[in-house]
Parts: sequence; structure tokens; C-alpha cells
Amino acid sequence: LLCNAMPPYFIASAFITLHTNVLLFVKAQDSSDNYFCGYDWGEVSQNCETSQHCPSGTDEECVLPGAACFGDTACDASLGHGSDFQYSPENHFFCGLDWAAVSSSCDTVQHCPTGADEECELENAICFAGTECDASLGHGELFQWFGLPYEDPRNSMFCATSWEDSNCSVENWCKD
Repeated sequence: LLCNAMPPYFIASAFITLHTNVLLFVKAQDSSDNYFCGYDWGEVSQNCETSQHCPSGTDEECVLPGAACFGDTACDASLGHGSDFQYSPENHFFCGLDWAAVSSSCDTVQHCPTGADEECELENAICFAGTECDASLGHGELFQWFGLPYEDPRNSMFCATSWEDSNCSVENWCKD
């Protein structure tokens, strides 16, 4: 009865507005604007400004070594997300005994910015290019403190006068 009291142009306008909103909602849920590269969906969704947009949704678009293209992220290229993405190969040079071990221990491996093996301080380590580690994200900073491979048990040794006084800080680390 209420609809019959409304002018016909109002009803048509309301239908078009409702119909348009539904179409926009569906488009936003399936938009290539939400495809971004990274190593896991959560990391990508928390770093929208610096993540690479991959509009076709394929991993081949991702320039970061080992990165995948994730859909339905919290990022949106139409809002300018991804505009701060920069890829610098030298940020992905890290020292280790093998590429997989380096890429799985990004916080504790040594960065070798020139790509030269001579930069690596650990015995028998070489500088690997294209690792999943990224110096621009702070990877490798712990190496400056500890200087030991991640698996080394000395990484867990901290000095204190009693168990209650111990804490796992750089200042209390006892390498030897």
C-alpha cells in the first residue's frame, strides 16, 4: 500500500540505487584490485602500501623471490595501495650455507649488500641472491648482535647472577 502511494519515478530510482549498490558490492568482493604479492596473506594485508599489486592474480607477476599473489587481501590498488612498493635485488643478498636455510632464518642471517661471498663472516658461508629475506624490512639485524647461525645453541646463552635476574636481552647475551 505504501509503494502505491509513492510516485513511479521514486520507486524506479530506489530500485536502480539498490541494484547498483548490489553490483558494486559483488564487484568489490571479486576485484583484481585486491590481488597483492607476498609470502603470506596476513603479511600482505598488513603491509598494503609496500606490497606489490598483481592485477592478473598470478604468481608470475611477483618480482620478490618466492612470493605468491594472494587474492581477497585487505589491500586495494584503487585506493593507491602498492604505490610504495620497490624491489631492490641487493636487499635480498644474505649469507648462509644453503638458500633454504637462509630464507627460513631471515632475522638471524647476515646481509651481504654487494653480493660478495667475502662479506660473509661465518665459516664456509656464501652470499645467496634472491632470498626471501629483505634488508629493507630489518631482516639480518639480529646477526649484528649475535653473529651465529640460527641453530647454534650459543644463541640461547644469557648471563645473570641468578635465574630470576636473567632475561634474554642483547646486553645479557654471553657468546662464549
